[in-house]
Amino acid sequence: MNSRPTGPANGPDTHDTEARLREAMESLAGAVHAAPGAYDTARRHWRRRARRRRRVLAQGG
Repeated sequence: MNSRPTGPANGPDTHDTEARLREAMESLAGAVHAAPGAYDTARRHWRRRARRRRRVLAQGG
């Protein structure tokens, strides 16, 4: 029933795997850049939805 491994928690390849994963994630994070104006666009959409929601609630919806 227990699906967890029964061996030692830190095997011989743990540090190598962690280092490789850390390097891959750092590389990926370094390549990600937000689109210019993405925050403003998202904020505009959020505010529009909020206005619609308030309008519907005010109408008794």
